[in-house]
Amino acid sequence: MKIRVVPEARSLVPASVEGATVVVIDTLRATTTIACAVARGVVVETVASIAEAKRRRGPRVLIAGERGGKKLPGFDLGNSPVDIEGPALVGKKLVLTTTNGTGAIARSAAARAIYVGALVNASAVARAVAKDESLVLLCAGRTTGVALEDLLGAGAIIDALPAGSFEEPLLSDGARLSLDLFRRARNRLHAFLRECESGRNLLRMGADADVKLCAELDRNQVAPRLSRGSFRSVV
Repeated sequence: MKIRVVPEARSLVPASVEGATVVVIDTLRATTTIACAVARGVVVETVASIAEAKRRRGPRVLIAGERGGKKLPGFDLGNSPVDIEGPALVGKKLVLTTTNGTGAIARSAAARAIYVGALVNASAVARAVAKDESLVLLCAGRTTGVALEDLLGAGAIIDALPAGSFEEPLLSDGARLSLDLFRRARNRLHAFLRECESGRNLLRMGADADVKLCAELDRNQVAPRLSRGSFRSVV
């Protein structure tokens, strides 16, 4: 298996993922939110713009989203995995738009297959992509650049791949960096997320419960894959 880690989505050349499997990672919080929703049986559609999310709203369709970490005015939900686990979504579809994560998914459109991954579903995603020949782990990043928590999520997925899936000495620099970062932080994931820039911002907004949930390794055994325009579980 050839593994490539793209440290932040804005640097991705969309044509470069043609024929590859892409796993989009936005640990704090979009891909964690999607994984938690799909684990409850909810179908999730992601859109890049606020206007598009509003157009999708309907009697059985809730809209969720944030900009700058804050819930969008008039939306049913923010980008909170804790809120996603509440009762509001029972029997509903979710349309999600976020600052970075949903844009990263849109940039991956040329890929053969698109999954979303995070710490909460790292092992399930690893199992789902284990037999693919070309794997791109696309870190959403921050508006200002690289997000350490996304590299951490990429490392968790690489670490969970079955033995023999890849030769560690032959990993790309980005993949080796991500794997090393995860192995160093494995026993202190919550503390790591609290200390990174995105985590500190969420703490200032009072979202420590989200940060704590995002740090729960393998909480959900789902590998959300884009199918017919929405994310559904394949595990």
